[in-house]
Amino acid sequence: MSNRPLKMQCRKALSLCIVFAMIFGMGIFNIPQVSAADNFLYVSESGNDFSGNGSSTSPYRSIAKAAEMATPGTTVLVRAGTYIEESIRPAVSGTESAMIVFRPEKDSDVGKVIIKHNDKFDGSSITPAIKQQWLSDNGWEESQVQHYSNADIEYSIADRKNQLTDVFDLSERDFIQIEGFVFKDYKYARNSINIYGNGNVVINNRFEDIGCVPNSKWHWTMKGVKRGDVTILVSGKNNVVRNNFFQNVVGETLSYDGNSQHNIITENTFIGGIGKNSDAGGAESSTLGGRFENNNHNAFAFNYSGGSVNGGTIWLDVCVRDFVALRNVCHNTAYFMFNESGCERNWAYENIIYNKPLDANGRMPADSKYFTDFRAQKIESGLFTAFWDT
Repeated sequence: MSNRPLKMQCRKALSLCIVFAMIFGMGIFNIPQVSAADNFLYVSESGNDFSGNGSSTSPYRSIAKAAEMATPGTTVLVRAGTYIEESIRPAVSGTESAMIVFRPEKDSDVGKVIIKHNDKFDGSSITPAIKQQWLSDNGWEESQVQHYSNADIEYSIADRKNQLTDVFDLSERDFIQIEGFVFKDYKYARNSINIYGNGNVVINNRFEDIGCVPNSKWHWTMKGVKRGDVTILVSGKNNVVRNNFFQNVVGETLSYDGNSQHNIITENTFIGGIGKNSDAGGAESSTLGGRFENNNHNAFAFNYSGGSVNGGTIWLDVCVRDFVALRNVCHNTAYFMFNESGCERNWAYENIIYNKPLDANGRMPADSKYFTDFRAQKIESGLFTAFWDT
């Protein structure tokens, strides 16, 4: 008699244990607080990056300048206001016991520090000749790109030259914490936060009305891929994205990319994801993407995703393994979890997807060869479907 069912149950139980170990072992319910013994740098709209020294009475003007001056244990306190930024990158990493923290100066300022990407191109450099060359380079016809503005074209050209910038660039940086900010009203950042490191925390932020470069190109490097179609890109180990709010974000909201291990995205709210233009005609969005080698033992747990305009919740694409989706609630999503090439041992436990009609066979609409196609429990006359220990 085969013991395969027993082995499968043991694997599922082990996966659940891993998720809870990640949640409590990574300390996401015990985020470090600023103490009087910490080193502080201050940023203000009235500050000056050249004459300021980062003190409370002589603050810097930009968060990027404070990041350059931060050392392990530094807390960058940002006063209420609006900051136009790009390529905020600490000169050094923090440490596990002395993180570098970026946050509003006062608790009452949470939600009042607004960060915008420096969308500096306005399309004024696009001439008919430049546009025709751009069309030729991409193999497109004029009729395919009627939805592109001249600024879209200018950023598309910059993207192909790998000249886009992030808002926060945490590539090769560890133990950085970003909390309490509002990222909003910009279109052309490569990523709002680019995480390529270990032990970083993104908590209690808002991301609203954020676009992405149409048909963003993926630039492959020895350290991963640089891509401009995701709001927060996560790569590395033991990173946490917790309790953030996302609304009207274009493209993939988050992505576990290659070399992502033991990371968790938890207790976030996603409202109204919008499809990205991955080609001339446009394509769908997803709340979370995952792809490429060495992508394993990551989790997506206790999140709410509601009302994606034309996309799904989780798209696992190429070599994602031992991923766990636990107790998420999803409203009006095109699919909950899509498991593509080379993806295996990925589990969904106790997720609820509601107001999503089942097909004639009582299944979530999907290609029969993929993970999403299995009979779901029906709750309240079929208005609800739940995935239980699939």
